[in-house]
Amino acid sequence: MKNKHLSLDDRYEIQKCLNNNKSFKEIGNILSKSPSTISKEILKHRMQYNNTCFNNRTNKCKHISICPYRNGGFCNNICEKFELYVCERLINHPYVCNGCEKWIHCRNVRYKYEPLKAYNDYKFLLTDSRQGADISNDDLEKIDKIVKPLIDQGQSFYQIITNNNLVIGERTLYNYVELGYLPSVKNIDLIRKVKYKPRNKRVKRPKNKEVREGRTYRDFLKYLEEHPEIVVVEMDTVEGQRDGLQRCLLTLTWRNSTFLYSILLVKHNSEHVINALNDIQEKIGLNEFKRIFPVILTDNGNEFIEVEKIEKDLDGNERCKVFYCDPCASWQKGMCEKNHTFIRRIIPKGISMNDLSQNKINIMNSHINSTPRNSLNNNAPYELAKFLLGENVINKFNIIDIQKDKVILKPYLIKK
Repeated sequence: MKNKHLSLDDRYEIQKCLNNNKSFKEIGNILSKSPSTISKEILKHRMQYNNTCFNNRTNKCKHISICPYRNGGFCNNICEKFELYVCERLINHPYVCNGCEKWIHCRNVRYKYEPLKAYNDYKFLLTDSRQGADISNDDLEKIDKIVKPLIDQGQSFYQIITNNNLVIGERTLYNYVELGYLPSVKNIDLIRKVKYKPRNKRVKRPKNKEVREGRTYRDFLKYLEEHPEIVVVEMDTVEGQRDGLQRCLLTLTWRNSTFLYSILLVKHNSEHVINALNDIQEKIGLNEFKRIFPVILTDNGNEFIEVEKIEKDLDGNERCKVFYCDPCASWQKGMCEKNHTFIRRIIPKGISMNDLSQNKINIMNSHINSTPRNSLNNNAPYELAKFLLGENVINKFNIIDIQKDKVILKPYLIKK
């Protein structure tokens, strides 16, 4: 039990031993503690009892029995030799009146060890000592000046800490804002401080069973076991405001780098998804398409129903293999969903995409791909994709590298 705190049961054991007039060494042997630990515990938490007999005495001097002037009753304040009477049990072992036979009739100052009060005092001290921020006001002001402008640019705490080498944890920074230690940053400024609607737990039946045959998520996992080194691309769509045009984004996320490429679709249907993939093949060529899109994992949306046209080009050449996630299992393409959270910072839900162009989407892609990720050991997706996909491919996607402090993840990015 070395270096362990005393529990409530340990304190009751101390009280029992004191009542039996055991030494500190004997108590320490019972609790596997040092005698000094026991003595400090008693001295720190002993409680004084109000003794009206002692308080009403006019003469409280320790020399009262031998003093010739003891009948005067006023020597407490005027006598040079006055010394307050304190029982020897309170000066030396055991420092308390526990176990004293004279306790009931004693007219002197009395102290007693009470385990429950001692335990409550200990718990209060334990929590109270850990309240507040373990940081100086000057350091808090410096952090506040760094964090505020970058938060206004839409950067996350993780980006800010990583890019500015702040010696502080992400969770700690959230706590500082919650407690009001950073005067310029409020909860309303933070991206993740929102309330989510309860998820619909209703189980949906898979659509288009004939299309999914041999392409389920279980088949996908089996295929990965046979081809562990293969590149996987997660594909999905992000909708804007549901108006007549039904514009949306086709998003492609590479698992090995979390690199994102978003394409603006004029309509949210399978025809425009296939046209977008055909345009990519025309830009980079069939061989490059096969290299960077060998396996595509997507959901069961109607826009991905024409699987043969996705897997084969206009000339009938096989270019990729498609698998489908299970219904209501978006976690199976979690990297894609994570990139969608970055997109929603710039294009909030319900905002129309009618005024957007592919050039603006490319700017958005560049800023998202320049955001460092904890999962990538503080690297940005752009840095990894440059080596894994090739700089030539990234250039054809019109995506550029953005300085870390210049990254913006706010709606005004695409309104400039």
